Amino acid sequence: MDLIKQALAAREYPVQIGEVTFTLRRMTTLDWLRRSSANLDAAIETAVGWKGVTEAAFLPSGGSDAVPFSGAAMVLYVGDRPELWKPLEEAFVKAHETHAERLGALRKNSPRTSDGSES
Repeated sequence: MDLIKQALAAREYPVQIGEVTFTLRRMTTLDWLRRSSANLDAAIETAVGWKGVTEAAFLPSGGSDAVPFSGAAMVLYVGDRPELWKPLEEAFVKAHETHAERLGALRKNSPRTSDGSES
């Protein structure tokens, strides 16, 4: 069983109602709060890598081996770590503001044609 499947399985719990037993999976804290910030969601969804994340971050019995990045692992890792939410969101917003400023400067300095459009 791979790490993500193990981490998801560790969140599962049985709920018996009458003769039927359901298996439910605990949501991350982030999911529980219903992702109140679109910027945080976007930061998580656009992540493409990480360093310093080990198996111990996912499993009580996890070791010190590095975990390869995946989108699913990112959601699990960040989902229960509220201390990461604000810094991720702020970095995401800052990167987009910096990009917008750069584009604005390029547009301001680009030559215009006689009809006012950019050449």
